Amino acid sequence: MPAALYYGDTQGWQMWRECALLIPMLSTALLVVAVFSRDWSRLTTHTTLWSEVLIDDFWGLWQWSSVMTSASSTVRLSFDYNWCNHDDTTDQCHLLVLARALAVATVALEVAAVLGMLIVECRTAYRAGFSAEYACMALTTSHLICAILMLVVWSSVQDELRAQDLTSGRSKIHFGFSWWFFLVSAVSTVMTNFCVIKELAHKSAYRSISPPGKTDLRSRNVR
Repeated sequence: MPAALYYGDTQGWQMWRECALLIPMLSTALLVVAVFSRDWSRLTTHTTLWSEVLIDDFWGLWQWSSVMTSASSTVRLSFDYNWCNHDDTTDQCHLLVLARALAVATVALEVAAVLGMLIVECRTAYRAGFSAEYACMALTTSHLICAILMLVVWSSVQDELRAQDLTSGRSKIHFGFSWWFFLVSAVSTVMTNFCVIKELAHKSAYRSISPPGKTDLRSRNVR
């Protein structure tokens, strides 16, 4: 396999793999806005800046109240009002907090994965070049798991609100975002894993026909 042909095929699949990674990251940004926004009308009015809404809503992340123990010795967390709407029931509030915690965990996962891939590329790409691809697969698969959990949480929220005839536009929007986030994550996972498999297959084929001592990809300028 000529080096030029290998380079073109591998770089093509790598480009598609990186594009597939951007999709869930952009969707996560919208998901965070949806989950943490307490009043969607404030986001749609021209008199309120998005930055003001986000600063006000995210401020609730740092305002934890004390841990209280009930008579049944069950430990529960009492959350600040910024985590929930004032008219939310206790169970509804806990589900909302869980959804927001999943959104924060997804963002933290993305940051850790991106930093990890950068470190891998800097330190081990000249030797193997496989770790970054596996990190991409792990990131998108973790995204899909978070999306499934988010969908389950908001399904529970919808069921509770429907049982109490309290279904609101906010909960419908959150549930719609959960479905959208799940579909985007599923498509991204399939695309990324397919591109990684094709990329690794090209690398394996190139290594299998390379002369002894010539398996360093950087020596052929293919990375």
